[in-house]
Amino acid sequence: MIETVWISWEEQQNLKRLAETFSQFDDDTLFSSLPLLKQEVKNILSPETWSALNGFMPGDGNILRVNGLPFDYNIQETPYTGYVDNADLPIASVMQFAVFAACDIFPISYLRENKGLLFRHVVPTRKRAKRVSSHGSALTLDMHVSNPILPIIPEETHNVSGSPEVLAFYGIRPDPDVFTEVVELDEVLAQLEQHVIDELCEKKYFFRMPSSFNGDELKGPLAILGIKEGMYYNRTDMDTVIPVDYPALVSLNVFMEATKKVKNYYRLQLPPGDMLLFKNQRTLHSRQKFVARYNGLDRWMVRLYGSANMARHHAADESKRYLGLTY
Repeated sequence: MIETVWISWEEQQNLKRLAETFSQFDDDTLFSSLPLLKQEVKNILSPETWSALNGFMPGDGNILRVNGLPFDYNIQETPYTGYVDNADLPIASVMQFAVFAACDIFPISYLRENKGLLFRHVVPTRKRAKRVSSHGSALTLDMHVSNPILPIIPEETHNVSGSPEVLAFYGIRPDPDVFTEVVELDEVLAQLEQHVIDELCEKKYFFRMPSSFNGDELKGPLAILGIKEGMYYNRTDMDTVIPVDYPALVSLNVFMEATKKVKNYYRLQLPPGDMLLFKNQRTLHSRQKFVARYNGLDRWMVRLYGSANMARHHAADESKRYLGLTY
């Protein structure tokens, strides 16, 4: 289920004043401000709100929604290039870091993904309109886990950064016809016979690089599922996965059909100032195809990856601890 946190008016105003104390908004400055933000946010929020945020990662819940955060007014048109300077969204930039700080989550990026930037703007772009991508629109983005080519939690990382533990979206401009869809892995697995789960735990799947990465090489063979301390994690991505044989294909199809039959199939929209966080490898998410208008008012969210365990995130450059090595 989704745990929802409501920010009060007083908390919202104090958080806005906190954001207004910042004069620099580049990735390096924001990342180095995490300890300060954590303390300031703890002083602003009620004990109940703080506890809900700070307890998300160690808790059993997989999805957290934070409603009522401050947001930027008089924003520009939807950026069809897919890139925006952080300083153009100063409040949004600080608030996403503030929520991560309260949750004890470190914002992360990847060397070959999204130009190494922390924030990715989820918008339709003309260049990628017919690509299966967060910058696409004409094709459905099927149920998937972000960055499935990277090691999931039950796997060793060695010299490669792990797949994101957390994926977050912050609402800038909603579209009433477009939803983010999320299901929880445990609800999907509850519908499957054990032999299907066992097949998905076998290293019988290759993956193409996600569209947000530079390159199109294959990685594998990898398992769809992994288990650690009795908990399953997944790296599903129907748009990039290639099973090695027929039993692997059948099990994958059964798994994907089960995602459509869960009791709690969440279809969500984020108005300005609302933020959605979910545990990337414990959930799957998707977005149906839609018609982009390219009139300046198309759907716009900001994506941010996170990790609670930076030992699994191997820095490409120690001066940019958030920027992780990939294949």
